[in-house]
Amino acid sequence: MALSGSVNTNKYYTSSSGSIGLNLSWSAVQSIETNSTTISWTLKTNGTMSSGYSVKGGPIGVYIGGIRVFYEGGRVTVKGGGAYKKTGEVTIYHDEDGTKTIEIYVSGALYSSSTNVTGSAIYELDPITRFAYITSVNDFTDESNPVMNYANPLGDVLSSTQACISLTDSGVDPAIAYRDIEINGSSYTFTLTESERNVLRAACPNSDTLDVYFIIKSVMNGDTFYSKKVATMTVVNDSPTVVNAQYYDTNASTIAVTGDSTKIVQALSTVEFKFGTLTALKYSTLVSLSITINGVTESVSLSGTTQSNVTKLFGSLNVSSNLPATVDIEDSRGNHTTFDMTISIYAWSIPTGAISLGRINNFETDCVIKVQASYASIAGTNSVTITYQTKKTSDADYGAAVAIQDNTSYVIQLDNTYEWDVKVKITDTIGGTSTYNLKVGKGIPNAFWDRLLRSYSLNCFPTHANSLEVNGNMYATDIVPTDKPSARANLGLGITELYNGSMSSGSETFVDAGYTMLIVIGKVTSSGSHNTMNIPMMFLSDTNAQFCISDEANYITFSFKIENSDITLTWGSRSSSGYIERVYGVI
Repeated sequence: MALSGSVNTNKYYTSSSGSIGLNLSWSAVQSIETNSTTISWTLKTNGTMSSGYSVKGGPIGVYIGGIRVFYEGGRVTVKGGGAYKKTGEVTIYHDEDGTKTIEIYVSGALYSSSTNVTGSAIYELDPITRFAYITSVNDFTDESNPVMNYANPLGDVLSSTQACISLTDSGVDPAIAYRDIEINGSSYTFTLTESERNVLRAACPNSDTLDVYFIIKSVMNGDTFYSKKVATMTVVNDSPTVVNAQYYDTNASTIAVTGDSTKIVQALSTVEFKFGTLTALKYSTLVSLSITINGVTESVSLSGTTQSNVTKLFGSLNVSSNLPATVDIEDSRGNHTTFDMTISIYAWSIPTGAISLGRINNFETDCVIKVQASYASIAGTNSVTITYQTKKTSDADYGAAVAIQDNTSYVIQLDNTYEWDVKVKITDTIGGTSTYNLKVGKGIPNAFWDRLLRSYSLNCFPTHANSLEVNGNMYATDIVPTDKPSARANLGLGITELYNGSMSSGSETFVDAGYTMLIVIGKVTSSGSHNTMNIPMMFLSDTNAQFCISDEANYITFSFKIENSDITLTWGSRSSSGYIERVYGVI
C-alpha cells in the first residue's frame, strides 16, 4: 500500500552526449468524505545527459489509473539533467469498500519519432476507511454467547452501526436480527435467546457445525456499508437420549419355569429389546438403533425426532453366563449414544444321566436300575422326570412308561430266559429330553465262573466245588492228560487274556478268535474287591451293548461291540474310583 512512489523509463543512449530517460514521482492525499485520493505528480528527464544537451522528443504521455493526465503530441526540445519538467495532479476515486489499485504508465519518443522509452508500476493505494469493520470473531457453541470485536475509525462520522449473525454473507433476513451496537465501541456480545439458538440449530440438522456470518452495517451520509467475517458454531450436548431400555424373554415355556421374563435361559429363551422413548436433540433426527451381543449386531431404522416403544427381536443366546448387550443410537448429525445392558443368563443343556442296569448276580430275573441325572438347576426352578419302558428284544412294542426317582435304585423283573430292551427317558421341566436304549441279556450264561465254588460251567450254573460242568454234549480228541494245555485245546476249551491293566477311560480293540464268551474282571472302587461279569458273545452286535458292574454303593459301566471280526471295549463311567482290570476271551 502506498501514498507515494516513482516510475522510471528505460534510457535512450546517444554516442556523444550520454543517456536520457523519463522519471515520474508522485505523492498523494486522501479524502474520507469523497472516498478519493488526489495524486500530485512531477515528470522530469533523467540519465547521464546534462542539462546543456537536448534531443527532440514527442509524443510524451503520462497515464495514472487509466486517466491520461499529460500528453505532448508534437516534437519538442527535451533537455537532459532534469531540465525538462512537467507537473500536475489527478483525483482517483476508490471502490465502495475504500480500496483502489492503480497503474502509472509513462512513455516517450526521445530523439526518435516513435516511442522508445517506457516505464510502468502498479500501486495499491492506502484504503480509505468507509465504515466500522470487524476485527475478529471467535468460533462458538450453540449454548454460548458469541463475541464480535470491531473498530470504527470514523467515529461519530457514522450515523449508526448495527450487527447481526446471518446464514449467508448478504446480511438480508439474518438468522440473528440486527441490533444496535455502540458507534465508538470495540466489542459486542450477542446475548442469544433460546429461540435464536434454535434457528441456528435448525440450520444444521445433519452436522454438528455451521458456518455463520457476523455482519456490521454502517450508515454514513445516507449510504450503507457492510463488514463481514465467518465463524463456526458447534452444536454440543446433542447426542440422542433413551428412556426405559429393557430386555425380556418372549418364550412362554421358559418364563413358566423361571417365573421372570428378565431371566434368560441359554439356547431356549427368545430375547427381545424394548426402548420406551428415543429422542434426537437440537433439531437432529433419529437414524438407527443397533444392538450387539457376542459379536452379532441387529439394527432398526429410525426416523423423526422422537420414537416410542421401539422393539427389536434378537433371538436365542446360546451362552452359559451373563454377557453385555451394547446398544448404539445414531442421529442425523452422526452423534452416537452408546451404553451396555447386562443380560442375565441361566446355563442350560439337555439333561443327561449315568445309568446302571443289570441282573442281580448277573443272572437273576430281578434286575437293579438306577439313574443319576445331570441337569441345569436354573436357580432351583428346573427339575427332571425319569421314566423307563421295557420289552423283550423279540417284541415290537415297549410296555407302559414307569416313573422313577433320580439317584434311587429300583428292582425290576425281567424274565431271565429272555433278552430285554430297556428305554430310559430323562426330561426336564422346560422340555429338554434325553433317551437311552439299553439291553439286558438272558440270565443263563453260556459260561459261568463261580468264585465261591471255584468252579466253571458252560450253559449252566456249577453245582460242585472245583469242577468244570457242562450242560450238553462235550467232544474231545487226542487228549493227553499229562499235558494240561494240550488237553484243554483238545477239549475245545481255551482262555485268552485280552486285556491287563486299569482301564478308566478310552477303548481297546481285540481280534475275535471265535470266542463264545468274554470274562470281565473289575473293581467298583480301587480298594474294593474284584467283581466278575461273564458276557456271552451272542449278546454282542455291531452296536454298543451296555454293561454295568456294581455293588450296593458303587458302579462302573462299559460297552462291547463286534465289527469285522474285531471286538471293541469302550469305557463308560464310574461312580467312584473303579476300573476294569482284566478281560478274557473263552473259546
